[in-house]
Amino acid sequence: MSTEHLEYTSGRILLNEKLLSTDYVKQRLRRPSEDDDLYRSLFNEFSLTKNMNEELFLDYFDQLGTLIVKSKGSINPDQFCRDAVQFYSSMKGITKSPPNTIGISKYLFEVLRTNKTSLPSEKIMISFLMTFGSWTQCNSFKDSCYNLLVSRIQQCCFSLDSFSNPLSQRSLMLDKILERSVSQLGPILFLYAYQLGNTNVYSNQDYDMPRTLKNFLLYCAKSTIFLLKWSTSVLLVNYFSAADYSQRSHNFSNLLPYIIDLTYQEAGNTTIIKVFTKLCSLPLDMYPLALISKILKGAPDINKVLVEVDYVSFISNVINDYYNEEEKYIAEGTSFKLSLCLNILAHLGMVNDKNKLRISSGPASTLVSNTLVKHLEILKYMRTSECKGNIDIRIANKAIYCSTNLTFAACTILRSLSRSASLLRSQFKSDNNVQLLIEILSVNGEDLYVPYQYDSEEKLKSLILNILANLVLELNSPKRSINYSVLLGLVRGFLENGKSEELVCASLSLLRNSLFSSDEFFIQKFKENVPATLILKYSKSKNDKIKLSSLNIIRNLFACSLDVSNYIFNEFKDINQGPECKFIDFLKGELCHSQNMEIVLSLCYIISNLSVWQPVNKIFIVKNEGLMMIMKEYLAKPINQFPKTDLAWSIKSCISWIVMNVLTNGSMEESERICHVDLEDASLADPTQRAKLLISWGFLNSLGDMIHSCDDVDSRLVLNRAFVLLNTIGTTLH
Repeated sequence: MSTEHLEYTSGRILLNEKLLSTDYVKQRLRRPSEDDDLYRSLFNEFSLTKNMNEELFLDYFDQLGTLIVKSKGSINPDQFCRDAVQFYSSMKGITKSPPNTIGISKYLFEVLRTNKTSLPSEKIMISFLMTFGSWTQCNSFKDSCYNLLVSRIQQCCFSLDSFSNPLSQRSLMLDKILERSVSQLGPILFLYAYQLGNTNVYSNQDYDMPRTLKNFLLYCAKSTIFLLKWSTSVLLVNYFSAADYSQRSHNFSNLLPYIIDLTYQEAGNTTIIKVFTKLCSLPLDMYPLALISKILKGAPDINKVLVEVDYVSFISNVINDYYNEEEKYIAEGTSFKLSLCLNILAHLGMVNDKNKLRISSGPASTLVSNTLVKHLEILKYMRTSECKGNIDIRIANKAIYCSTNLTFAACTILRSLSRSASLLRSQFKSDNNVQLLIEILSVNGEDLYVPYQYDSEEKLKSLILNILANLVLELNSPKRSINYSVLLGLVRGFLENGKSEELVCASLSLLRNSLFSSDEFFIQKFKENVPATLILKYSKSKNDKIKLSSLNIIRNLFACSLDVSNYIFNEFKDINQGPECKFIDFLKGELCHSQNMEIVLSLCYIISNLSVWQPVNKIFIVKNEGLMMIMKEYLAKPINQFPKTDLAWSIKSCISWIVMNVLTNGSMEESERICHVDLEDASLADPTQRAKLLISWGFLNSLGDMIHSCDDVDSRLVLNRAFVLLNTIGTTLH
C-alpha cells in the first residue's frame, strides 16, 4: 500500500500512521462532491491521525467549515457540529489558537433563523456555537444571537411589541404559548445568554438590551415552567452582570427572589438540566446555583437577603446531598457544584459571626478539610516518578483543574472564617488546616508532571497567604502553631521571584500583619528569613498596592524598638550607600510625588514612628526643611481637597503626632549608638529651637486653623495637644 493510498470499505478508512499534510487535505477538498461522502472521509482521516498538530487542527475547521457552507445543504451541518465539538474536546491542550469559525457560524445562524432543521439538530448546532462562540469576538455574533431570538419569539405567534411596558399580572394565553414553545426558545435563550456572559467582548458601553425584550425576559423569569425560568434567568444574570454598574445591585435585587426559587426547584428538575447541559454543551456556570454565585460576586451586599431566607441551611443540605466522604473521586459536575456551595457560604459568612459559626459547625467544615487533604495528595502524586510514567495527561489536567477550583472555594470559606476573632481561637486551633495550607503553599507547580497551570496556582497561593495573614493577627493560637521558618522561607521565595504581583502583594500583607503587634518572636524570625532589602525594594514599586504594603511593613518595624530601627537603617544604607539622613530624603521624595493618600498616610506614620526614637532622628526630621514643608502643606490643606474626609483627618492627626514627637526631649547619649552621624546643627538638640523653627514655618498657625474647622472629636483632641505643646515650648524664654 502506498503512503498516500486510502481504501474505503463500508465507510471505514484504512490508512497508515503517516501525518496527513494540510496540502493534501486542501487538494482533497477541491474535488467536487454530490453528497457528504467526502466530508465523512476527511473527518475520519483527521480523527484517525495519531500525530495531530495545531496547524492541521486549525486547517480542519477552516477547510471543512468552508466545505459545509459551499455545499448549500447537501451536507448535513449538524453532523459537522457534532464532530467538531467532540474532536475539539480531544484537542484541548494541543492548540492555543482559535479556529476560524466565523464563516460556519454565520451559516448556522441562517439555518437556525429559517428554522430548516429538526430540534435535535438545532441543539447540536447551538452546541457548536456555544463551544466556539467565545472565539468569535465580533459584534455580528452578538447581533446574530439577538436577531435569532427575536425571530424565534415571533415564530411562536406573539410580538415583543406587547411588552413595551412590564406586565403587571400573568397572562393565561401567553403562558400556554410559552409552554408549547419552550423547547424552541430554551436553546436560543441559552445561546444568547452565553454570548452576553462573555465579558471579554461585551460591556455596558456597547450594548443595551431593548426594553421590550427585557420586559419579556423578566416575565419569563417568573414562569412556573422550569426550562423557561432557567434559560431566561441565565440570560438576565449575564446581562445585568455586564450592563450599567450603577444599576447592578438594584437589578439583581429585583431578580434574586426568582433565582432563589429556581435553585429550590433544581433538585426536582435534574433530568432537564442534564439533558440540556449535554445537548447544548452548556457551560457549568449556567447551573441554577451558579447564578446565585454570580449575583453575589456582582453585588456582595445582597448576601443579607439570602441570610434572611436561611440560605445557609439550604446550601448545607445541598452539600449533604452531593458530598460523600467515602467516595474516592468526585465527578467534574459535582466538584463544580460543591465549589459553588462553598463560595456562596463564604459570602454568607461575611454577614455576621453567627453565620460563620453555623458554617464552621456544618457539613462545609468537613468538606473543606477533606478537600485540602485530597488536593495535597494529588499534588504530591503528580511529582512522583510513578506519575511520570503512567499518567494520562488529559485526565491529570482535568483532575488538577477540578481539585484546584474546589480547593480555592474551600479557601474562600477559610478566609471568611479567619476574619472572626472567636473562630480564630477555636476553628483554626483545633484542626490541621493551617499546616495543610502551608504544605499546599510549598508545592511548586513547575515540579509536577502535568502542564503547569500558572494562573490557577497563583490565585490559590495568593488566597492561602491572605488567610494566613488574617491568622497571624491573632495574639495566641493559632499564631504560635505556625512554622514561621518554613512560611517565611516561602514568602521570601515569592518576593525574590517577583513575577506575580498578586503573590507579592499577598506575601507583603502577611508580613505586615505579622509585625502589627511588635511580637519579638516574629520580629526575630523575620530578620532571620526575610532581608529588609526586599521590602525596601518593593517600597519603590510603581504598583500602589505593593508600595503601600511595603511601606506599612516599614512603619510596623519602626514601631518595634530602637534596635529594629537601626536594623532598617543599616539595610537601607547597604542598598543606598548613605546614612540615616538619606532615609529621610527617601521619605521626602515619596511624600512629595505620591498622589495616593493612603500611601501619604503610611509615610507619615513611618516618620511618626521614626521620630519617637533617638534625639538624632528628631533632628534629622526637623532640619529637613523640604520634608517639613510638605507635611505643613498637608496639615493646612482644606478637607474638601482630599478624596475622603476620614483619610484627611488621619493624615492631619498623624502629622500632629510628628510635631509632638520631635518636641520631646531625650538623652543625647543615645545618639552615640549611630556613630557615623555628624550633627551639622547642634542647636537643634534643644527642643525649644526645634519648636521655634516649626513656628517660623507656619505649623502653629496651621494647627490653630485646623482645630477651628475640625468636626472629628478624636482628631481635634490630637490637633489641640500638638498646638498647646508647640506654643508652650516655642514661646519659652531663655
